[in-house]
Amino acid sequence: MKRIHLQNSRSSARSFGRSHPRRGTIIIIAMVILLIFMAISTTLIGSVIQTRTQFIREEQFLQTSLLVDAGLRRGVVQLRSDGTYQGETWQIPADPAAGLDSAKIVIVVASAADAQGEQTVTATAEYPVGTPNPIRITRDLSISLRESP
Repeated sequence: MKRIHLQNSRSSARSFGRSHPRRGTIIIIAMVILLIFMAISTTLIGSVIQTRTQFIREEQFLQTSLLVDAGLRRGVVQLRSDGTYQGETWQIPADPAAGLDSAKIVIVVASAADAQGEQTVTATAEYPVGTPNPIRITRDLSISLRESP
């Protein structure tokens, strides 16, 4: 003969009453875990954005440094080919295909006051032009145009 085990209504009510608070606790724990993951994700995203911004600024500084060196070389070549060269503003257009912004290099040639035949070439590079915070670098180079014996 089979035994039939019947639960009374009191035990069913007790088991229902116990599972309800557990469900609420599990939902609260899940929400806390999600909040922790969101906080960690927000911190990581902020760190990635800051690192990317720093990388872009370092790349722009390197590009500006190369541009000012090119400006000095251009000034020296122009001065050696034409002794009356006084300088220029060299505009370099943007090249979207290469990912480069526009640049401006101002080249100024001045006679050195203390030495005869010496000229000072000054180049100021600005990159990227037209942005709120372009990087500007200025460098000088003294050269002698007279022939050495």
